[in-house]
Amino acid sequence: MATMASVATSTSRISYPMTHSFNTTCNFASPFRSSFSSLAWKKVRFSIGNRGRKLGFRNCSTLRISCGGGLTEIKEDEFSDVVLKSDRPVLVEFVATWCGPCRLIGPAMESVAEEYKEKITVVKIDHDASPKLIEEYKVYGLPTLILFKDGKEVPDSKREGAITKVKLKEYLDGLLKTVSIAPAWICLSGYVTSRLMTQVHDTHLSPHDCLSGGFAVSGGSGDYEGKVTAFVIMTCLVAATGGLLFGYDIGISGGVTSMDEFLLKFFPNVYHKEKNLKEGGSQYCKFNDHMLQLFTSSLYLAALVASFAASITTKAFGRKISMLIGGLIFLVGAVLNGAAMNLGVLILGRLLLGVGIGYANQSVPVYLSEMAPPKLRGALNVCFQMAVTLGILIANLVNYGTSTMKKNGWRVSLVLAAVPAVVMTVGAVFLPDTPNSLIDRGQKEKAKTMLQKIRGTSNVDNEFEDLIIASDMSKQVENPWGNIMRPRYRPQLTIAVLVPFFQQLTGINVIMFYAPVLFKTLGFGDGAALMTAVITGLVNVFATLMSIFTVDRFGRRPLFLVGGTLMLICQIAVGSIIASVFGVDGLGTFSKGLGNITVAIICVYVAAFAWSWGPLGWLVPSEVMPMEIRSAGQSINVSVNMFFTFIIGQIFLTMLCEMKFGLFFFFGGFVVIMTLFILFFLPETKGIPIEDVTRVWKSHWFWKKYMPADDSTHV
Repeated sequence: MATMASVATSTSRISYPMTHSFNTTCNFASPFRSSFSSLAWKKVRFSIGNRGRKLGFRNCSTLRISCGGGLTEIKEDEFSDVVLKSDRPVLVEFVATWCGPCRLIGPAMESVAEEYKEKITVVKIDHDASPKLIEEYKVYGLPTLILFKDGKEVPDSKREGAITKVKLKEYLDGLLKTVSIAPAWICLSGYVTSRLMTQVHDTHLSPHDCLSGGFAVSGGSGDYEGKVTAFVIMTCLVAATGGLLFGYDIGISGGVTSMDEFLLKFFPNVYHKEKNLKEGGSQYCKFNDHMLQLFTSSLYLAALVASFAASITTKAFGRKISMLIGGLIFLVGAVLNGAAMNLGVLILGRLLLGVGIGYANQSVPVYLSEMAPPKLRGALNVCFQMAVTLGILIANLVNYGTSTMKKNGWRVSLVLAAVPAVVMTVGAVFLPDTPNSLIDRGQKEKAKTMLQKIRGTSNVDNEFEDLIIASDMSKQVENPWGNIMRPRYRPQLTIAVLVPFFQQLTGINVIMFYAPVLFKTLGFGDGAALMTAVITGLVNVFATLMSIFTVDRFGRRPLFLVGGTLMLICQIAVGSIIASVFGVDGLGTFSKGLGNITVAIICVYVAAFAWSWGPLGWLVPSEVMPMEIRSAGQSINVSVNMFFTFIIGQIFLTMLCEMKFGLFFFFGGFVVIMTLFILFFLPETKGIPIEDVTRVWKSHWFWKKYMPADDSTHV
């Protein structure tokens, strides 16, 4: 309830949620005086508001503003009297002078102690001078907060590590809702007294309210103020176009490698092998060539290496600078590819494209996570994957068009990669930097102005304070790469490694890299293979749109689980169909009907990936990283993704030749493993503010054992 009343024996308190606090020492005069004589009232302390000017008191000797409360430091031998024997809740903070996070939380504790002075007592205790308490209450990390009520520790009230003011208030409000502020008989007295105070405030208490267990304390929601602005949406959409670079290259490489003119110029062995196999031979092996695979995969090896440099750039100069660098380098690579006259220049261009993608993939997801409001963070971050899918579709359409050119069609396809590079480069010039990045680089005033602009309100103090404290905490950690290896960051490290690993082992890049090649292997003609790739690209786009509209409604886990289940079914179905047609020797042809069924199943598979592992494989790792390890964590995420993209791209055609239809069952097995991983080890992060997502690990059945702070909070 919003109104609180409590009465003590010698100093009685009636508290109302108003704006001013007064102390008054009075003789209580009313017809009900005799009813409360047993309470021996000699003083009554009222906390009242603007409407308390006419109190109806006689012989009032003093009236003064109360500035009571505040944070008090106590010693171990005072703990029993001050904490355990207190008639009101007591919040105890265990601190140490050498503890960096303790210093960071200090201002928030002081502020909350004053703000909640009518509800609780707040004290702090020196960890090093209180060995008995440390042992009794198992204080292993600093700072540690514990709420006590009626001489006992309130269940589930222990919290370790630094905490921002907004989260501290959420923590307290949640706990105080579970405990009563006063015994029932005292509350009943407060009810009768409240009836005398109708001149002061319109109370709506009843004896039933009191006898049901005391007055509940109302608390704020702790949500940040602000709204979704057109500015932040446009900013995120422009930033997300960085995904066009990645998507266009994924789609363009498969189409180009299926063009006869391109194969004859750079890979004549593959060209002649394909022509010879048309007269008979195994369909599984006709594109098996390591240099052809290197053309596709070299880009991702460069992206892997570049992501580490991008991490340093992103942290030192901001997210938008990394996007700008990535766009410029990608632009140079696109020009070299389009003008290449030999295989060496072609591979060099691919390497530069990879560097650009490494920068974009490292910075764009982080940028989107930091700019987006928590309620739309999932949808706006999925825009990155949406841009990837659009890039793939555009590339497939370009390939379909250029394949009809008599000469240099492949050059047009490759050089048009410069278009998304220009879009991101120009966009990065005009994009604002994120408040997180500005704070991290010491530009706090500019950061607050930007936060007000993207939230559409001037009242951003709570969120801004959270960002300041989070940044200060991150600066206490000198080595984010070493820090991410510590036990408390084990969940984030695991997600940063396994999610991108599993994303590539879904087998999706088999479809996206080599779609035209794969469809030609299944017996489709050149034009039909490219058109089929366009169809799967369209499915990819629409399914990703579905993810944008559902990820913040249903959450991450349901999309992962449903997508994984459908992908498994499709992998088994495609593998079975290919086995029935080609068998082990690779001889046979698809009928038109069976070919169309296979394409339809592949489309379902692409859709399942596009609403689950596609966008969420980028979203989830970027949103679970606290600021002190965010750049390192995102670099690991991108590096693992690029490494296994490189591996799959480099060996897929060889695996298809060696494993034949069993390759699809191979990927299906990994889909089973990754779906079980999501089911048991990934907590839901929907709607949780990015700076507070760490708390989901503390409540997880498995990861919570890594979360006790130990020495990891001792900075």
